[in-house]
Amino acid sequence: MKLRNWIWLALALMVQSCIPSLHPLYTKDTIVFENSLLGTWTDNEDTYVFEKWKDNGYLFTYMDGPDQEQYEVHLVKLGSEYYLDFYSHRKEGLFPGDDAALAPLIRTHSFAKVKWDRKKLEISHFAELEWLEDLFDQRKIRIKHERIDDEIVLTAGPRELQKFFLKYANDPNIFTETVSLKRPL
Repeated sequence: MKLRNWIWLALALMVQSCIPSLHPLYTKDTIVFENSLLGTWTDNEDTYVFEKWKDNGYLFTYMDGPDQEQYEVHLVKLGSEYYLDFYSHRKEGLFPGDDAALAPLIRTHSFAKVKWDRKKLEISHFAELEWLEDLFDQRKIRIKHERIDDEIVLTAGPRELQKFFLKYANDPNIFTETVSLKRPL
């Protein structure tokens, strides 16, 4: 695999959460659009840009120096909390045309909890894998999923995912690795 492709993979993993989902978190009644998210945000090393996109969504661009990765993002409001639903903007589908992968690729959704005001944006990625595995092993949750090798892939539909997020919205273990961003000066 070319070095460029390893960089893309690393960028995708940094933005995506640990737990992929086959289905989105949003439904038509839970999508919201907030102009206050639009624009450029930074953590002094990387740059994050939200642009208006189709269907009340955002085109999210993550830049690390000259490298960038793009996602289609929807802002989801469940109860009083907001979440981002990331979906890779790369359109290779199951069989990419170049040597980026040796096997079929499936684009998946990933989720993060988000809080922001005019000057600060915090993105907390979902979830701590061990915490989620413990809940499954202890049979405390029954959200639809599959185990593929050592990974969990959520297969629940949007409504079931929403119920899960509403139930665990304030659990300190569900959202980890908070990225704090600010508007550039």
